[in-house]
Amino acid sequence: MTRPLRQRSWLVSAGFDLAWFIAPGYIALLLVLPVVMGLWHVESVSPLAWLLLVVFVDVAHVWTTLFRTYLVPAELKRRPGLYAGVPSAVFAIGFVVHNANPAWFWTILAYVAVHHFVKQQYGFVSLYRAQGDDRRPWVKYFDHVAVYTGTGVPILYWHTTLPREFNWFVEGDFVVSLPVAAMQVLWPVYMIVAAVWIGHRFLSIRRYGPQWGRDLTMLATWLTWYVGIVVTDLDFVFTVTNVLIHGVPYMALVWRCSEEPSDRRDSRVRPRWHVYLAICLLLALGEEWLWDIAVWHERSAWFGSLPLGWDSSALANFAVPLLMVPQGTHYILDGFIWKMDGSNPGLKQRIVGPSL
Repeated sequence: MTRPLRQRSWLVSAGFDLAWFIAPGYIALLLVLPVVMGLWHVESVSPLAWLLLVVFVDVAHVWTTLFRTYLVPAELKRRPGLYAGVPSAVFAIGFVVHNANPAWFWTILAYVAVHHFVKQQYGFVSLYRAQGDDRRPWVKYFDHVAVYTGTGVPILYWHTTLPREFNWFVEGDFVVSLPVAAMQVLWPVYMIVAAVWIGHRFLSIRRYGPQWGRDLTMLATWLTWYVGIVVTDLDFVFTVTNVLIHGVPYMALVWRCSEEPSDRRDSRVRPRWHVYLAICLLLALGEEWLWDIAVWHERSAWFGSLPLGWDSSALANFAVPLLMVPQGTHYILDGFIWKMDGSNPGLKQRIVGPSL
């Protein structure tokens, strides 16, 4: 049997990949399974679940970008304009849009966030394809189609069922309501793409051998987006399936890529994992404290409240775009710091090995 492709299933190792890149999606599915089956009745996200999932995973993963950018002196010197310009532009644009119309601000941010979440899943599939040395252009294109179908069709279904019991950020951030009849076309497309991709992978496995990391990532992507959005209309289910598969693998990948390169010319040294997590969790908690006292006012028992006499509505016009800078910067910088086209020296070697 001919096996021209270098079939390597894992980016780091079977243990590391399964624990940190693959398992979060399947753990999310297991956590919501009793709810989906009607064995456990929970609708909203409890305060503890909010702290663990939203703050310590979703918000914290945004701050891990610091370990690939602003906490790396050599990287700051290499692209000073990018790292100074992006947060400045994010705040300036956000300030103008939010003060013109807060609804526009949240709508734009919601759709940018959806694209960011989808692109991460495609990014991991692409890394595994590269690790297998599969350079066939049509395979790359079809992986792209498969990821965007597995995530995009549930999102479009969401738009045919507005309003929902959950939102991406705030109520009404998705504004385009699609006719229910659109799903009569979209669901057949969804099933055809799934069947063709499974068939393609079955034939490829028979000829070249398995790539477990790639296939398990694609399967988790389809399942979590379908279960979280289509199967139920529950905030808890959506939050669990949305946050874990996105935040945990990203945090693990950043930590992995913070190691010192072999030539020792770069100042990047992988931080100790507990220091890395502590910094990100504290920053996330601090950010949520500012959000609550300045904007949301939902957890005053935890975070306190503004001093008497402060105009919270006027403060929000400045605070919202300012507090969104870390998240918006994270979205934009992700389009630069993970490119393996030579613009990030040493990144390809740290992720997929020295021969690619």
